Amino acid sequence: RERERETPSLTHPHTLSPTCCTHETVNGESFTLNRFDAPVTAPRPESYAEDFRLAQGPAASRNESLVYAALASAAESGWDFSSRWFAGAGLGTIATPNIVPVDLNSILYVVETTLADMHTDMGNQSAAALYNIAAAARADAMTKLLFDSTRVRWCDLNISSGTQRNTTTSCPGAGFASQFVPLWAGLADQCVLSWFGCCNDGLINL
Repeated sequence: RERERETPSLTHPHTLSPTCCTHETVNGESFTLNRFDAPVTAPRPESYAEDFRLAQGPAASRNESLVYAALASAAESGWDFSSRWFAGAGLGTIATPNIVPVDLNSILYVVETTLADMHTDMGNQSAAALYNIAAAARADAMTKLLFDSTRVRWCDLNISSGTQRNTTTSCPGAGFASQFVPLWAGLADQCVLSWFGCCNDGLINL
């Protein structure tokens, strides 16, 4: 009974997520993943002066609305202001909506599998099937678009350049903690786990 009351409140924010989708095509195959893209065209009220100074200063050569949207999107992510969102050196290059974050999509994968399990427990097989399909599609997209088999890690995807972001801009060679969130989400198959020298039963909870 409790689960039946809670499921609609969990389903609603997932269905109407404030994060935008990006549709990528690789070798004729289409994929859909989520990214942060706040519908903002002005400085954030809580940081109006700082945002305005950035748009008029270091980011003066860029469209103001895009700068404000990128700042708000980074704040929405909880990673404000990580170099994950920078196109170059410094905050003036922030371009959050151009990045498909591996951690956001890992969390949404867990949401989808959890909702599938909840609907299954309640006997809603059709709804469970929809979420299982969504989770499987997301896992496939993350494997094909976000996983770097050479470095054996998941990476954010820059949709402007079509390239994976493997390292920080401030410390080349170093990665982000977000790259390991797929392990927590259970997205690693046995092949990937073997690279990390662990197995499903012995994987440490991150």
